[in-house]
Amino acid sequence: MKNSGKGLYPIKIGDKKCYINTKGETILESPYDRTRGFTEGLAGVSDGNKYGFMDIQGNLKIGFLFDDIESFQNGYCPVKIGLLWGLIDHDGDFVIQPKYHRMTSVVDGLVGVDVERGRKSSFIDLNENIIIDDVGPRIIAPFSEGLTPCSNVELVNGYRNTKGEWHIEPAYTTARNFSEGLAGVTKKVKKSELAGFIDHSGNEVIPFKFEMTIATFSCGRAIASESRKRCLYWGAIDKTGEWIIEPKYDYLREFSENLAGFRLPDNPKKIGFMNTNAEIVIPAIYDHIMFPFEDGFAGVRNENGTFLINTDGVELFKF
Repeated sequence: MKNSGKGLYPIKIGDKKCYINTKGETILESPYDRTRGFTEGLAGVSDGNKYGFMDIQGNLKIGFLFDDIESFQNGYCPVKIGLLWGLIDHDGDFVIQPKYHRMTSVVDGLVGVDVERGRKSSFIDLNENIIIDDVGPRIIAPFSEGLTPCSNVELVNGYRNTKGEWHIEPAYTTARNFSEGLAGVTKKVKKSELAGFIDHSGNEVIPFKFEMTIATFSCGRAIASESRKRCLYWGAIDKTGEWIIEPKYDYLREFSENLAGFRLPDNPKKIGFMNTNAEIVIPAIYDHIMFPFEDGFAGVRNENGTFLINTDGVELFKF
């Protein structure tokens, strides 16, 4: 199986840029000014002026042609030339020429494009056939679980399927992607705008009673807030809408691999990690989360430096 570069981390040691593995071993040195992480075997790199892509052996696979880039997903990558975005394949060939003001990644064979800046966005296939002609003034998100949030001409939000049909009729002031079978949406309730969750049929599964949510379920939990004395306190709800983690945190990040970053009001400058039962796994000794847990590792930073840690909180090495 071809090495995709997963599990490699771009870091800078002195003036040297390289990729290291989870043991802290240097796997690949990069001669380029800027380096990004690998996805699908390619990493974005810059010569200080333009962006290109190199492979896992360090060879420049796609030349320095682009003013900005995203990451490869499902075989394709949005790239920017001048002010406009297009789509390339792994060989660097344009599948869609740069002609759009904004572009999403390819999901389910469809890509969201900003056709008229701030006025009209659409979803097209890889042959540039229009699948959904007008999803509103801006692209909300790519498809997830076969649906994408869209707004109508009155800027009311609902969900369309991959055929462009309204699957859930517009009824919401905001709408977010589906995750674990549920989507966070908001609507006016009396004089307040409150958040709740719906299922794929548009049924209200979790009532509209939350002031704010992160609106995405992960590890069976969704982050939500409760207001007390003009302050927001964050906790987590389960799929019945009940508090599974009491709202008492100054900060609570979305769960990833069953761990979430948190801050307590009595120590608001330090971040630790809890599990889905609100048990503290890693004490609050860090200032920032550089990236959340993925494949058992996360990046964190405090006054002592930037570290790669495992799920037990062991600092494996310092960047």
